[in-house]
Order: sequence, then C-alpha cells, then structure tokens
Amino acid sequence: MKDIIKSSSKAIKIPIFPLAIFLLPEGKVRLRIFEAKYLKMISIASNGQGFVIKLPKDSQKNSSATWGSLVKTEDFNQGEDGILEVDVKCLSLVKINDVSMNSDGLQFCNTKVFPHWSQQQYSQHQVAEHLADMLAGIMSEDTMLKHLYSRQLTQDPAWIVARWLELLPVSLAIKSSFVGNQDFNQAKNFVESIIHK
Repeated sequence: MKDIIKSSSKAIKIPIFPLAIFLLPEGKVRLRIFEAKYLKMISIASNGQGFVIKLPKDSQKNSSATWGSLVKTEDFNQGEDGILEVDVKCLSLVKINDVSMNSDGLQFCNTKVFPHWSQQQYSQHQVAEHLADMLAGIMSEDTMLKHLYSRQLTQDPAWIVARWLELLPVSLAIKSSFVGNQDFNQAKNFVESIIHK
C-alpha cells in the first residue's frame, strides 16, 4: 500500500477511471468493468500502481474535479453475467494534474497525495456511539457492504464519519465539499444533521 502512495507522489502517470462515486481513504467499492479501455486500466493497475477514481465532469458543479481517490485492487471475480467485478480500496486522496489520453481513450494523470481529515486520529468520544451502532447495523444487513468491510473500524471516529458520507443519499457536490475546506467536526455535524432529520 505504501508503495502505491509513494509511486503516486512521483511523476508516474496513473490511469483515471471517471465514475460518479464518492470514496474517501479506507473506503471500498465494487466496480463492474466491461469497456476494453478500463479492462486495460485494471491490467495496468495490477502492476502495483493502482488507479484514480475521479468524478466525471457532469457530476461536478464546476468543469472538472482536480482531485481523485487513489485506489488499489483488493479482489476481483467474474460476475454471473460474465462482467469483471473488481473490489477496490481507497488509499488516499490525490490532486490530479497533467492529464493525457492514450489512443484507446484511457486517461492518465500525474498525482500528488494530500492529507485529509479522514486519515487523522480522533478520540472515541468525538463520535456518538449511535453513529457507530447504526453504521454497523447497516453494514451487517447489506450483503455487499458486509463482504467489502469484513473488518470494520467502528471504534475509529474518522472511519465512521467517512463511511457515512460515502453512504448518505446526498449529491456528489455536497459530498465533495468535505474534501477541500471542511474538517472532521463539520463532516460529523453534517452526518448527524441528516441522520437525525
């Protein structure tokens, strides 16, 4: 994992996967890959450099996201319908620059890791116990989440709030606001305001 983050901070071009999902560090998601250029992306990423999930232009208020989620492949299988299913985990958030495209239409970029509140340590009392309990309940009832998060960090306040932000049914623009200028307490207060409505 550290090797991927280290290589991401150097000038190595990493593939970009444009997808309208919000994924913070330690977050996981199952992707279904069927386009040839993205099958190639998975092959390139399997060499250890990972790839970047970036919000596409049409899911942003502005023209294009300047950040993405650096992910590594954790598992892959063939779905019942024959489509490749890839489980990925976000290692860190990265600033994206120097985007280029190859002849297949696959985009590549240089990246630079930047710190995020979800990777900091907070004391347990900073998150109400009910947030952890409700999240654990949701994850135990959802087959996909149970598979992806076989190890849950429900004692880690930042992990709890980050997972809630990923799961809440709010716009990507609102979620994205918690990448830049927002901090842990603002994110926690936002999550609690939605849950307690």
